[in-house]
Amino acid sequence: MISEVEPPGHGARYKTTSIIAAAAAVFFVIILSLLFFLYRAVVVDAETHRECTVAGMQFVVEKGDSLKVIGEKLEGAKLVSDKYIFIIYAMLKGKQTALQAGNYIFTNECSVSALLDTMTKGRAMTSDVAITFPEGLRIDEVQKLFLDNGIAITIASYSIGDFTSSRDIMTAAPQTAGVEGYLFPETYRFDPKKEDAHAMLQKMITQFETEISGDIFSAITQSGKKLHDVVTVASLIEKEVRTEKDKALVSGIIYKRLSLSMPLQIDATIAYLVKKKTTKLTSQDIEIDSPYNTYLYKGLPPGPIASPGLSSIRAALYPEASEYLYYLSKPDGETVFSRTYEEHIAAKNKYLR
Repeated sequence: MISEVEPPGHGARYKTTSIIAAAAAVFFVIILSLLFFLYRAVVVDAETHRECTVAGMQFVVEKGDSLKVIGEKLEGAKLVSDKYIFIIYAMLKGKQTALQAGNYIFTNECSVSALLDTMTKGRAMTSDVAITFPEGLRIDEVQKLFLDNGIAITIASYSIGDFTSSRDIMTAAPQTAGVEGYLFPETYRFDPKKEDAHAMLQKMITQFETEISGDIFSAITQSGKKLHDVVTVASLIEKEVRTEKDKALVSGIIYKRLSLSMPLQIDATIAYLVKKKTTKLTSQDIEIDSPYNTYLYKGLPPGPIASPGLSSIRAALYPEASEYLYYLSKPDGETVFSRTYEEHIAAKNKYLR
């Protein structure tokens, strides 16, 4: 009888192989579980309803944009919280190559699934965006208001000469000057798909021409004043005081100081330089060397510091003569007028200390 003898080490090798196989199976199960939970996490996150953070957000997919680039753009625009959720979800749905170029406007639903569905079906949406521009905004504030409504444009690079004059009014303004002061405060409707930055700004400038055409522009022409100077004075008034009565009086003070070769010393011009909404300025602010600094330089600043409304334009055109040479605004907005420097200092000590 011949007996089979197990080779030395065979049992150990068998046990080792079994352990490796078992570990591999466990590892495979773990990986599958992780993939499942990842899939569930991505799908649940992508398909959860989310309101758009900015109503009317404009989003552009350029021809040739990859899935990765689109995901990065969406994250940058804060339309998605994580670009990889969008990228992975698109791949899970097999739509990574189905996204279509276009100009999209997202208004209400901004879940990842809704964004993907819109862009894969090529529903480049168009929707008028209504924006109200109040009086007294600087152009950087106008630009931010556009952005807050989902429209990204740059304004500072434009000059008056870049736009057409429907009533030949704008031809009276310096053609190389910026558009500060000429973007009339009003409510406008824009279509970001059909209108570029130039068309949108043209609409606002045309409105400015419409508003001052007729008696206002005729009065400017007859007075011998320059349009640019009137708009500049109007912008100072707009930023300084509130009521029509105060505006007319401040207008008179501005022209009186100009005639006396006194510096205007208008805080709003310094606030314009430092881009502050408050007139609580530091001594360093007042020392800024700029032609807009009406503490250091006599005469009007080079141009408007904000977009004035009609009442301020009329005040600049029809100043009210008075005995006053100084004024200040109390914390509650009331204007206090003074005849002499001593009266003015007393008013400052009383109301602003």
